[in-house]
Amino acid sequence: MSSGVVRSTALRAGGACVRCRKGKTKCVYENGRAPCKNCAKGMHECYLPSESMAHHHGQSPARHTTAHRPSRESLPASVPAGEARAVNPASAGSRSHIQTPEKLTPELIQECERVISKTYPACVAFHKPSFVQQLKNASLDPALVYALLTCAA
Repeated sequence: MSSGVVRSTALRAGGACVRCRKGKTKCVYENGRAPCKNCAKGMHECYLPSESMAHHHGQSPARHTTAHRPSRESLPASVPAGEARAVNPASAGSRSHIQTPEKLTPELIQECERVISKTYPACVAFHKPSFVQQLKNASLDPALVYALLTCAA
């Protein structure tokens, strides 16, 4: 085997982003620019290992960037203090029905039970027996029920 001939092998490009390396997936950049196809598809931040030094070894980039954001107090208000609108008592009274708790109709409760059992049978976001019991007792926030029905639509 040591015949004196040196075999040259093609070098692989080490240009995979951190997410593709971690997931051991092929990293393909379109036009040679970030984000790669995998990060673009998942809407993730795409950065190369050489850039990961800025991301503090293992910390997610989102955690690191929050430290450099300006505080809310230092940001200008969207409406200058002198131009703040006064609340019209007549219009505030007309919206009082929004603040009262809404009753869920039996049809909505039945539809929500059907959605839980048929559409989301493997959902682990909540404990189904407890959720159904709270639904029947009308102790759930109606917004949660409406959100569940909206997602299932």
